Amino acid sequence: MTTSLIGIISLWTILGMGAGDVSSDRTYRGVALDLQKEVPLYVEEHEERYRAGERTFLLTVYRGAEGRMIARRTADFSRSTLVPDFQTEDLRSGYLEGAERVAGGVRLYWRKSADDPIKERVVDIPTPAVVDAGFNNFVQEQW
Repeated sequence: MTTSLIGIISLWTILGMGAGDVSSDRTYRGVALDLQKEVPLYVEEHEERYRAGERTFLLTVYRGAEGRMIARRTADFSRSTLVPDFQTEDLRSGYLEGAERVAGGVRLYWRKSADDPIKERVVDIPTPAVVDAGFNNFVQEQW
């Protein structure tokens, strides 16, 4: 139940923050709460960069309840608003996942932990396609 409510709050934040024409860079943060214990689980700090009113880059830093960075995600929308190049890394375990547009498709890469080698595969993704933070843009475009 806690996860469901956090997901709903996050979706509301995404939709609410995306409303209107944005023409300058901005930052915002969200707090994920354990609703039964009413304590913070982690904090998300978002920094968005815009050019000509279009979001071109997103940096999200995840911090544990004590304030230490536990994960980081970047999304580059400069080539596609729905299929951004992105990378997410969990600094606690070394888990890594990402995608980038390359000749012949999208290069997907991942590893389970810092001790594992990075695996990758280039795939052809038919359009329309949505990848990672491109989902937020897709929802906003269709809303």
